[in-house]
Amino acid sequence: TNIRSLGVVICGCPDLSNPCPLCKNGAALPNPGLEVQPGITCQTLGRSASVDDLSFCPAYQSTAGVYCQCKEIIQHENVCRICGEDKLLPDPTIEVFNDRGEVSSCIRVELEANIGGDFFTNMTCAEHQVMYEEFCGCVEKSKATQSPSMAPQTSSAGKITLFGMTNRQTKMITMLLGFCLVWVG
Repeated sequence: TNIRSLGVVICGCPDLSNPCPLCKNGAALPNPGLEVQPGITCQTLGRSASVDDLSFCPAYQSTAGVYCQCKEIIQHENVCRICGEDKLLPDPTIEVFNDRGEVSSCIRVELEANIGGDFFTNMTCAEHQVMYEEFCGCVEKSKATQSPSMAPQTSSAGKITLFGMTNRQTKMITMLLGFCLVWVG
């Protein structure tokens, strides 16, 4: 089955036994060429879902199935949306650094949040939302991020911000620096 999986993902061979269709009742993707992640189309995500761990299937269906515009969505409970309950990402292709310091995309972060925090990270859904909602365009960027200053500033909430960055951005930078120090050290 590993050779078959490679054939499906890498070579584009048809998957005759797709155990994880993105659309309800195994319906065809309406727009298989739609890019939902930089360089990744719906067709590619569908192939990945068909060969990935079967326990990840609900995550693929509730994220990729939605963003790939399936006419009928396979409904799952407790879906984690980065933009909040029932709010879709405005642009799933936006690139962000994930919590491991790797370049990822908003749809990939949402997919990983639905696969289950413990598989990739120890972050909960709420933590994913706090970490990525601004970077993924779910909320309007704060005035501090629109006109950064080199000096620490006091935000409207009375909190000190570093170089005009929001607390989320400061947390992300601190986390990335920590990864770099661990990697270099």
